[in-house]
Amino acid sequence: MSLIHPESRERARRYAERYGRTLVGELGWGKDGIVFETNGGTAIKALKHLESYINERNVYIRLFEREISDVNP
Repeated sequence: MSLIHPESRERARRYAERYGRTLVGELGWGKDGIVFETNGGTAIKALKHLESYINERNVYIRLFEREISDVNP
């Protein structure tokens, strides 16, 4: 695993541990955070700043409210 976003990585590790999972690899990263694969076939996205989390969460809420499940590029 790389040294990208070490604080986010540690938060993701603790979150995974809380739910009986471990991080098994990186799926991707960017300026705001990093996405990890878990041993449970799931993914955990850890963001660097609270504001980034709130913005992204709000997008998912709006998509859910509009019943949007697929986005085509």
